[in-house]
Amino acid sequence: MAGGLALIEKGSERMAISGYPIPVTERAVHANGIDFWYVEAGAGVPLLLLHGGTVSNGPLWTGHKYGWGAHLAALAKHFHVIALDTRGHGRTRNPSGELSYRLYAEDLLAVIEALELDRPLIAGFSDGGTTATILGMIAPEVPRAIVDYAGYQTFNPDPDASNYRRLRNWFGGSPNATKLDYDHFSSDLVDPQRHIDDFEPTQGAGYFRTYIEQIFTFWTKPMEFTYADYPRITAPMLMLVGDRDPSCSLADGVELYQKLPQGELGVVPGACHEVTSLGRDMMLDYLRRHQD
Repeated sequence: MAGGLALIEKGSERMAISGYPIPVTERAVHANGIDFWYVEAGAGVPLLLLHGGTVSNGPLWTGHKYGWGAHLAALAKHFHVIALDTRGHGRTRNPSGELSYRLYAEDLLAVIEALELDRPLIAGFSDGGTTATILGMIAPEVPRAIVDYAGYQTFNPDPDASNYRRLRNWFGGSPNATKLDYDHFSSDLVDPQRHIDDFEPTQGAGYFRTYIEQIFTFWTKPMEFTYADYPRITAPMLMLVGDRDPSCSLADGVELYQKLPQGELGVVPGACHEVTSLGRDMMLDYLRRHQD
């Protein structure tokens, strides 16, 4: 785990926890009926940083290829970074038991309103990129600019698309699976205990399996938002992807960025489905060009 301290604010009292490469402040904000946990660092234009599915922005993911933690220092030099745990992830509870991409986007919009953020930048990886994109569709006037880092695979309207078949095989043991096979799924996780250690202290024992059952229902089939909705995103938007990403094809990326009124496409050479330093630098360059 990387070094560094997080400062937890409780009234006027502050406590320190380890796990981040720079000092961050830990807070919670009440929005859309629940309390969202987040850490923040830096100053300037606000940058909402969204994590992918099955992980969080908590310290256990610092240094992991799916986490933003190791990149906070580079981003906080230029922006007021707000790294949120989305509903049902990490330290943000999900009392309703409902999860969906639309709900993630509605939550994000509520958080922006609750924090009184003026046209924030929004960058998300994987599920976080999907959420940022949907927010751009339903509230196009809100974001200053958007980065979708490998999160466009879920907009394919074809229920038999290769990504859905791949996920059904991962979750259910067959490309045609209709329900979760948790033992099969967990056997393919590199570090299943990390997920449990991140989610279950807040969510309760056994929660991670419940969470996987919930996301199976919307990861493995098309949702209401599709490729046809991309022209609704009027904010500047960067679509960023590794050239070896098994989830997001370059062909789809090219097709979708061309639908955007203000789109750019970035390709990270030699990268799979992961956040890399090169990808972060490409994202950082884009965000700096769109911070005014």
